[in-house]
Amino acid sequence: MAGEGITRPVLLAETTLREVAAALDDHADPGALGRARQLYEALWAQLDEARAAALAAGHAVEAYDGLRATAPGDLFAAKQTPLPTKDGVSFVAHAVAGLPEVTKIQLDLSGLVIARQCAQAIKEATPALPWREEQRQLDALGNTNVRSGRGVATLIILVVAAAVIYAVLWVSSHM
Repeated sequence: MAGEGITRPVLLAETTLREVAAALDDHADPGALGRARQLYEALWAQLDEARAAALAAGHAVEAYDGLRATAPGDLFAAKQTPLPTKDGVSFVAHAVAGLPEVTKIQLDLSGLVIARQCAQAIKEATPALPWREEQRQLDALGNTNVRSGRGVATLIILVVAAAVIYAVLWVSSHM
């Protein structure tokens, strides 16, 4: 399909964006933040791939480039903050050692907003591409994205069910 090198990575990036949000919302899973961080990197790799293909096809990518330049490189940002004090006495043990500030890791969601804007910028730069048709094809393929927990669980259930059915049929045919 024409433009597949542009459309498919953007549409997959939009799916990855939803997966990042789901991972960040999964408070019960201790590995969720690490998964969100990996997905964030994959998200930008997909968008950058689409940008490169759009540029190679002669489409304007300046809007994408301007937005991409403002995106943080990581989902988590280190920030120096003063230690909390009361009456001049710090409540953080590091203050005893004379450290005036502590590094605080904060979640920076601005990259997700910028990623959505970058995906839209590529779509707007390539209006002649068959975006809806490509989305329909991905939906027809059952694009549950196997990286997601639900996709993996569904795959495992199908494989186990097939194995059980095969075992039952094999045993019944050999009796």
